[in-house]
Amino acid sequence: MPISKAKLIPGYYYHIYNRAIDSCRLFKEERNYEFFLSKIKKYLLPVSEVLAYCLIPNHYHLLVKIREDGFSESMHKLALSYVVSINNTYQ
Repeated sequence: MPISKAKLIPGYYYHIYNRAIDSCRLFKEERNYEFFLSKIKKYLLPVSEVLAYCLIPNHYHLLVKIREDGFSESMHKLALSYVVSINNTYQ
């Protein structure tokens, strides 16, 4: 799936989703879901309003309203911090 290069505009609503490679599990244990939600709180809530989320073992969906510029960078930080932690934990 190609990466979207569209500019996200403050004040608009977006459906953000991501799927693991080869249908691998993003969330292996209950604590992984909780950790991911803590990353959402840390990185996304300062720049957006998270209206809904759905965390499925191999992918996730977020419905967000962007409040200010910087959402893409915050999303990148969320994803990178989660993946690095999971890779370190499960090799």
